[in-house]
Amino acid sequence: MFVPPPSLTKSLVALVLGATHIVAPPFAYPREIGQGLPQLVVEARGELVLDGRGDVHYKLWKLQPLHASAHIGMLMVLPARISTRKEIAPLEEAMDARGYDYRRLSSTSIVNLADATWGATLMVESELRSEKRKEPDVHLVVDEQGEVRRALELQEGVIHVLLYNCRGEILHHHQGRFTVGQAQQILATLDTALRNPSCGVTRSVRAAY
Repeated sequence: MFVPPPSLTKSLVALVLGATHIVAPPFAYPREIGQGLPQLVVEARGELVLDGRGDVHYKLWKLQPLHASAHIGMLMVLPARISTRKEIAPLEEAMDARGYDYRRLSSTSIVNLADATWGATLMVESELRSEKRKEPDVHLVVDEQGEVRRALELQEGVIHVLLYNCRGEILHHHQGRFTVGQAQQILATLDTALRNPSCGVTRSVRAAY
């Protein structure tokens, strides 16, 4: 799974400027560190793919194990609401400045249409299709019914960024808006993982025992 830098999320979140502002409950239940990711499947819409003619289609999406060259995975679940762009900006800016190698950091962006207002869906899909044509390697998933959020038992209506290792275990879970300090916490986890062996090496070592 390969995705260009998270600067792409600027385009993604800009799509939802006409979306509803959902007031989240005052409580939250982050996924526990070390907890394994469950099976994640999106059947309604799914992953955007390009055919030989450059047309965009959807296919069923499942979370796959990290590829051999990856060191860490990032799963971004983005609600379709007005404030998302502003709330995620500190993370985008920090990661853009760092210039990560996205063959080593495998990132998946999931746009949750279940949070969109009536009539916003067509606009969002149109913009996502355009983005996919411009950036064919981007890993985009459109989750029409919020299947990923429910499977992960994530709080509704807020940003979720989960980092996970080669074994699919959660290393870090951030939810809600980002501060500069919280963005730096994400980068610290990424930097540590990128100094460690890749998933291919890790799996080879484990297989030897």
